[in-house]
Amino acid sequence: NLIMIARKYKINTLILWLDCDREGENIAFEIVEIIKSLNINNLKILRATFSAITKRDVVHAMDNLSPPNKNLSDAVEIRQKIDLIIGASFTRIQTLTLRDVFQQKNINIQQTNNKSVISYGPCQFPTLNFIVERAEKIRNFEPEEFFYLELKIKKQDNIVVFNWERNRIFEKIICFTILEKTLEEKTCKVISVNKKEKKKYRPYPLNTVEMTKLISRKLHINSKEAMDIAEKLYRDGLISYPRTETQKYKSSELSGLKKVVEELKESPIYGEYCNRLLNEREERYNNPKSGKGDDKAHPPIHPVKYSNEANSNLNQKEKKVYDLIVRHFLASISPDAKGKETIIVVKMGDEYFKSKGLIIEDKGYLEIYPFDYWNNSYLPDFIEGENILPYSLNMEKGVTTPPNFLTESELIGLMDKNGIGTDATIHEHIKHIQDRGYAKRYGSIFKPTLLGTSLRYGYMGLGIEIYKPYLRAGMEKEIKDVSEGLKQKDIIYNEMKNDMLIIYDKVFSNLQRLKNYIIKFIDDNPDFDSQILHLSNQGKRRNNNDDDGDAENGEDNSDNDNDNDNRGNGKKRRRRINKNKNKKKDNRNDNKCSSSNNLRNILAIEENNNNNFDLSKNGFIRYCPICNNPMRLQQNRSNGCYFLGCTKYPNCKKSLNIGNPKRCELSIKECLSCKGKLFSISNDQNSSFICLGNCLKDSDNNNKSNKSKRRKKNKIYKRNNDENNNEEIEE
Repeated sequence: NLIMIARKYKINTLILWLDCDREGENIAFEIVEIIKSLNINNLKILRATFSAITKRDVVHAMDNLSPPNKNLSDAVEIRQKIDLIIGASFTRIQTLTLRDVFQQKNINIQQTNNKSVISYGPCQFPTLNFIVERAEKIRNFEPEEFFYLELKIKKQDNIVVFNWERNRIFEKIICFTILEKTLEEKTCKVISVNKKEKKKYRPYPLNTVEMTKLISRKLHINSKEAMDIAEKLYRDGLISYPRTETQKYKSSELSGLKKVVEELKESPIYGEYCNRLLNEREERYNNPKSGKGDDKAHPPIHPVKYSNEANSNLNQKEKKVYDLIVRHFLASISPDAKGKETIIVVKMGDEYFKSKGLIIEDKGYLEIYPFDYWNNSYLPDFIEGENILPYSLNMEKGVTTPPNFLTESELIGLMDKNGIGTDATIHEHIKHIQDRGYAKRYGSIFKPTLLGTSLRYGYMGLGIEIYKPYLRAGMEKEIKDVSEGLKQKDIIYNEMKNDMLIIYDKVFSNLQRLKNYIIKFIDDNPDFDSQILHLSNQGKRRNNNDDDGDAENGEDNSDNDNDNDNRGNGKKRRRRINKNKNKKKDNRNDNKCSSSNNLRNILAIEENNNNNFDLSKNGFIRYCPICNNPMRLQQNRSNGCYFLGCTKYPNCKKSLNIGNPKRCELSIKECLSCKGKLFSISNDQNSSFICLGNCLKDSDNNNKSNKSKRRKKNKIYKRNNDENNNEEIEE
């Protein structure tokens, strides 16, 4: 059609009206190549840049035509070529090597053209890895009982609950001892009453990632459908371009925002609020805050026209998405919510307790934005220095709970934070891992399947981290440099291709080992899918404003390893307060091989009948004599001592203490008894060798009998009256 039109009308100017992003620029240059093949003399090629399909934006685009950007097109071309090469090559070797394995194990795999395909994608596997890592933390989680003090004071017919400053401790006898000592004091004293201004800040302008997170979290619409709806709203001329990284408006764009508010005044839903915003006497209108993201191409997502519901062709979901975008926009130009916070600290014996209250004075943006919450919390009047008879002081108990399974909102945040995909493709990668059968969505959470988890464990066993996000994040950084004209397309493409060729060769030369690792994981976890399915989402919410618990504006907290609190308030687990803040953590936590550490540090294992292992290439590893799983070198964070720990911890607690040498390294020598590898450890004065082969079994049996004779020492933490801190005494 283009060729026919060009020949018929003898054009001399070509104006390109494609979406103003990288992909649109790439399509624009494809059109340019077609038209150039006609050899039209003196042909002008210009690009229209716009962010909304409105008369104002179209006129502005025509008045500001510019040449198309070749750098943006080159960046898309590199990504397409690299993804095709990587995806096709790894998918082929995975399918040919592993298809029979999964079929024999009765594991369903994706069908393409009536053929089973085990797909690989450089963005799909890191996305899958986020889900698997979270599931492993939940599977390996061991709940721990804890204890805390709760003080209640009755004042003006109100019972006020005060939280213990220590938060909680894990030894019942210690908590009970502190309770008894505190009860020796009959009254409690009000140490301080602090009142201060408190604000709840309005949201930043909306970009694509935050929009999909918000729609998923608040409206329970998946990211793929959310983007489809946003595209339709854009085509209908109701919102600005929905694919943008920007969270700040240019100074030239700020003046147009009031015109949008004027347009929304016609709405029976937003009209009254818009009138108040534009009322100069109330002074409620504020220029929006500037967020971090800026792609320098499009403004943040905002409404550009009022949608009259009576004449609208929008369905219910589309109306909800439009309503959310409008309310978010109005909230971003509204005043912050304001209130007064009161913090009361009381002391009973040597223990301190705290309670907080809040009185909201101006709801600000919360009047139009129901997606954030801020509630009043009344406190009666307390006078600093007064002594009060407590209503009750009790020792309560709770139990730690695992983190939540990943929600889509959290997953989007992790992908954006780690550079996996772009604002335009993140939702597609999430859909792909579901279509491939690597993960399933249950309501608002994602759980991995046996197929997806076994693939990830196979590569983890090889020590080839193509499932980790840093590989793709590095590619995206290079591609961004090309789009900005900082690097040349051909050079970056060849570098990426050569790097992936090295990884491909390593995988290709270890296909049998990859197959063995996957078979072993499947055999060790025959009921994996049913176990994952029945694991409940036990973790508590991390903050009252987010249904899924992730932080605002992409600052995701889901990597925090602290356990959740199961006494109803969802607080993160705090460590004990030590006398010195820099003091090292207690040994109970130091000796744990957390699942996240295991996932990061398992290296390659050479499998053979003699149970030997090759340390020369892959690091320090041997087989566990108890469970036959790999063991790795670890260092106690408390005392610096080295020990050999089983990677199946906590299911297997086998370990071998090596001590605290200055230097630890593999020796080329072999043990005369079992022919196993010797490990050299040395200090300033001497050096020695230890055997990591079958001799370990004998020496460990002797150590076990000696270890059983040791009596564990309990430690009591007692507040020092002078320093107002904790100090340890041995019982």
